[in-house]
Amino acid sequence: MSENPPLKRQRTDDAQEDAETQPLQRSRFWFDDGNVILQAENTQFRVHRSVLSLHSNVFKDMFSVPQPTDPTTMSIADGCPVITLSDKASDLEYVLSVFYENIRAQGMLGLMPVDLVVAIIRLGKKYEIDYLCDEGLKRLRVEFPNTLEKWDTSCHDYSQIKFDGQWEISKVLQLCCELSIPSCLPTAYLLFVTRCELESIMNMFGGSTVDRQIIVQSVRGRDKLIRAYHEVLQGWTEEKLLYPSQHCSSILLCSREKVLACRSCLSIEDGNMRPLDPWDETDFDLCKPCLDSLRVAYEKAREKFWADLPSFFGLLPWEKLKDFDA
Repeated sequence: MSENPPLKRQRTDDAQEDAETQPLQRSRFWFDDGNVILQAENTQFRVHRSVLSLHSNVFKDMFSVPQPTDPTTMSIADGCPVITLSDKASDLEYVLSVFYENIRAQGMLGLMPVDLVVAIIRLGKKYEIDYLCDEGLKRLRVEFPNTLEKWDTSCHDYSQIKFDGQWEISKVLQLCCELSIPSCLPTAYLLFVTRCELESIMNMFGGSTVDRQIIVQSVRGRDKLIRAYHEVLQGWTEEKLLYPSQHCSSILLCSREKVLACRSCLSIEDGNMRPLDPWDETDFDLCKPCLDSLRVAYEKAREKFWADLPSFFGLLPWEKLKDFDA
């Protein structure tokens, strides 16, 4: 069933302006013995250089270079140097919670909230926190695979990432576009456009170039997907697949049921498009010859849907979708 998102997201530039005008606040990660302050948006984190260096190659290299002590060249607060970051405060807090609270707080072995997955990939890549970035990418690739075999394994129930609503797939689309993770985009787009209403898709994003591109590709891809459905159904009609097979053993039953079965395989009612669902013959009351002929046609159509899926959303073929860590 399609789900509606919350109100339209705030534009990125508006959010940044708001952060600049808001008073500074301390994060829950504020240690009296901390020796460096990280500032993201209007939130400050007083933490430890040793902890940051242990997890991040970027911070390790940064702190290995003598830091200026002149307050005219380095911002100082509470006797600590202040390093201003361009990251979201919420993303930084997620990552610091992994550093300081570890598995007890984050449940790294179970479902992980999508916001945390996005944060550890984004900051893990930026600050070379390899184990976090790898963990996030592993989960992302399970949920949004690049082979039909892996897709069939998921079927598609989320086992690695927790989404509070299907609209949150938009966060995955933004991440993959921003960080060059194209191998996950075809299935992410598919789930997004088939599980969210068109009006919601149009009003879900801010005004960035990436957001506008996602909206355009989503709408175009949805239209191409519907047209592909109709083309398959037309092909089945021309091949007389809607009629009982040559070796049908129950003409009266299959004459009616096979038409219904074909339409059920390619239903687009209420936006319920599921072109990649594995074959399930328990859904149909047909004789074996008719069931076999429909199964063969469905599997052929499903494989073509999969092969064409990237092109629906303006992407390169599957074999050319190379991620940044490939």
